[in-house]
Amino acid sequence: MPKITNVAKGEKRNYTRFSEPKLQVKLADKVYTTIDWSIGGLLIAGYDGDLDQGGETQANFCLVGGDRNYTATIRVVRFDSRHKTLAVRFTRSTMDALEFFRNLMKQHAQRAV
Repeated sequence: MPKITNVAKGEKRNYTRFSEPKLQVKLADKVYTTIDWSIGGLLIAGYDGDLDQGGETQANFCLVGGDRNYTATIRVVRFDSRHKTLAVRFTRSTMDALEFFRNLMKQHAQRAV
């Protein structure tokens, strides 16, 4: 059964979030791991960079242990300094990146049946 992250009361989500598989995200030459992800964005663990809310940057990501990288432009939605989490939304993605997420979600749906 796929691991789907529950939405906290009062939070508004446009897309279903998944906690598995984990993704590696490269921001400013440092690699982080996701807590969860959706076709619309990522929640990144252990963030210690200097991006501010509303800031945009390029991100490279792949499956943990994967060798194929994908690129997207992201916008910071929220940084939680206490928990060191960074919530980002995709603002521009390559077609390859969109197809990557569609395939991951398709795999989850097939496992759930």
